[in-house]
Amino acid sequence: MVPSVNLLCTLVALSLSAGVALLALPTSSLAAQENQPCPFATDSAVSQALGNPVQGVADPGTPPGYDSCEFADVTLIRQSGAFAPGQAGLAGLAQNVVLGLPESVATQVAGLGAGRTLDLPGYQIATPLDLGDAALWVKNSSLGVDALVIQRGADVFALQVLDGPDAQARMTALARAVLAGAPAGPAVTVPTGGRPTVTADCGLDAANAVADRLLRSDVSTITVIGGCHYVAIATTLQGGGFDSAGAARDMCDTATEVAYSGAILGITVTDRDGHERASGANGEPCSGFP
Repeated sequence: MVPSVNLLCTLVALSLSAGVALLALPTSSLAAQENQPCPFATDSAVSQALGNPVQGVADPGTPPGYDSCEFADVTLIRQSGAFAPGQAGLAGLAQNVVLGLPESVATQVAGLGAGRTLDLPGYQIATPLDLGDAALWVKNSSLGVDALVIQRGADVFALQVLDGPDAQARMTALARAVLAGAPAGPAVTVPTGGRPTVTADCGLDAANAVADRLLRSDVSTITVIGGCHYVAIATTLQGGGFDSAGAARDMCDTATEVAYSGAILGITVTDRDGHERASGANGEPCSGFP
């Protein structure tokens, strides 16, 4: 199963059509949009970093857990609480839903280390130094879009711009300004609860180990399926969207720490309707599916 179009690519498409959309808005709607400043980056800081005056506009329709702002040709995104405390590094960034890299690309990025570059079909990738806890620069040749994605603590900051010869230098300067001035994102709380029910007929050790780790009220049952090779985590998460995908990915990553014993090969997390919202295999970081 592959994740749907990621938020970053969606915002790219929206920004390209923004001029047409704004022409169709009534004056009152335009005024309302202009009155919403970016919650994590000031006009002055962004203008100084880019070398020209710009005014930011926050997007009121961004999914929960995300803030998105437009500054002329640059889109800024903050994803709050993307990482659990202490979970850091390129492996997590490469799998992050904001960037939406194909699994094969994300796997290669995860093993790069900081200060490295990588050329792959359709992508040029770099891992800049001295930006937050970890940083990833991605040029997507098919979309003609460049993105700089940075982890700071539990939050992820993404900067997106159409490709150009100075795109990486511009976004690096802007990233330093944004990180210097951005307040900490809102704390993300994990719903605590009792031990979920274990219904496994096989792979009981792995299922019990996962149940002991996932003491959350939104986890209902743990079982083992697929010829005793996959730990299945049933949850009460409701519907799709990035919020559910992020929560499911967190559950899956937590299970990864203990699930791979015996013949277990993978993990799957489903929502209340039985739709898969995250999965992982062979001990690698999990992917979330909006």
